[in-house]
Amino acid sequence: MPAELTSLGEKHLVALADRLSIIREGEPIVSGASKVYRTSPSLITLSPLAIGVYNQPLQAVSPPVTQLDLGPVLGISRSSGSSLLRVTLRPRGGPDPLKAYERQDRITIVGYVKGTDALPAWRVLERLYEDVVECMLAEPTLGDLVQKLETSEDRLTDRGQFEPANMAQFEQDLIITARAA
Repeated sequence: MPAELTSLGEKHLVALADRLSIIREGEPIVSGASKVYRTSPSLITLSPLAIGVYNQPLQAVSPPVTQLDLGPVLGISRSSGSSLLRVTLRPRGGPDPLKAYERQDRITIVGYVKGTDALPAWRVLERLYEDVVECMLAEPTLGDLVQKLETSEDRLTDRGQFEPANMAQFEQDLIITARAA
């Protein structure tokens, strides 16, 4: 993690992006496991834009190629509902309790996909969503950076809104719990 990341919030966002960057089609979800990822995101961004932006041509070439043509896009952003609480930690065998705080960051992961003639967008979306969830569950402490990582509420989808253009999206909120002295 770069040294210039000084706040827990920054560290959480970058750690999530780093974790999601391991999703590559055909790679095992856990080392030595037989289950493999089914998608390869073409972009992971900490500044997600609307789905239509990623369906614009990248260059003036023929035929035009968009970011979504290259593969799914994953976006990670802060969400409303984060909290900061004072807590008292009692170390085992320690002389005095420590005053610390518990931070709960709510973060949204958004996934955008575009289907092909052979594989419709809704199928690509389901594969991407499962890859994201399985990736997070395989390392729920983000390398011991956090105490807990869990999903919040139900997954939100576009409910077929983008299917006429053979595109689809999901949003999943995560809650990251971390403590600091």
